[in-house]
Amino acid sequence: MRTKLSVHHEGATYVVRLTEHQRSAVSSALLFMRDRSGSEALALQLGCSREFLGEIYRRVDENQQNGWSIEALHVIHAALSSIGNLFASEEDFYIRLGFFRENSAAMAVSLVDAITACRVE
Repeated sequence: MRTKLSVHHEGATYVVRLTEHQRSAVSSALLFMRDRSGSEALALQLGCSREFLGEIYRRVDENQQNGWSIEALHVIHAALSSIGNLFASEEDFYIRLGFFRENSAAMAVSLVDAITACRVE
């Protein structure tokens, strides 16, 4: 899986272009976090409500590329960053989510790098 994310700054928001594999991985991470956690846990782990998480999931699932806020990207980053710690083994992670834990961590780092690069330009 290609883990480098394509993100560009456009006005007050961001354009995010995900490959099919990236989109699937992000969707899986978001759904897992939604289904695993109660409202207070979501607020703690991802900094959002279940409704906001659902909206982000829908946008990723529909491959919407434009109009991403930094708050929505934070939720994606938090999900990708924290999900690896929720499984005892790489095998459990892969069976449940369909991609490797290292890909999740690499996409989270790539998102931060891409946002940083947007602001430098």
